[in-house]
Amino acid sequence: RLAGQCQIPCQSLRANALPASGGNAQQRSCGLGLTILPDPEREGPYKLVVTAVSPYSFAKQAGCHVGDVLLNLDGQDVGDISVQMLFQKLIGSVGSSVIMLLQTPNGKQKMVTLRRTIPPPRILRRSEDYSNLGPAYKLTSEWDKALSYSEGDLERSMLKDPPDLKAAAAFATQSGEARQELGQREFAVQMFQQAINMAGV
Repeated sequence: RLAGQCQIPCQSLRANALPASGGNAQQRSCGLGLTILPDPEREGPYKLVVTAVSPYSFAKQAGCHVGDVLLNLDGQDVGDISVQMLFQKLIGSVGSSVIMLLQTPNGKQKMVTLRRTIPPPRILRRSEDYSNLGPAYKLTSEWDKALSYSEGDLERSMLKDPPDLKAAAAFATQSGEARQELGQREFAVQMFQQAINMAGV
């Protein structure tokens, strides 16, 4: 789950720490309140799937749902976009917006406009605790569960204000390890690269 509050992770890259456009270092950046990750088992060029939607986000209000497939982002086809480039495009200054073209699981397309916002502290506190269960399921070789919990914790780390990039790097590494064991080598490499980027911020 690119994550989300960039969430994403997705909706979670070096871009989280960059100043917003115009060079104003005081302006904060955030994501869109949803997690988008590649699904290697999906056929066709469009493999970026919504895996989580924050209940406190514009994404939820706009009707984004788990299972929606991303087709276009701000006028750019995403059929061959890298995960790294996707994350960079999802992150932006607080209050800015993006337009997404999504396809629902039943094949219908919908256009949504999402605004980047940071939930108030009382809501962020609900997402403070990490499960830290990824490594536990790694020990038992239950890689599906290890991946699920690692990416869930990655999402929580990016929901913090500011994002907890140190923890996010660790969770991204765990996600990469799980994806590698599941045979998703290309996506594992991308997650490892995200971890390196976040650890270097």
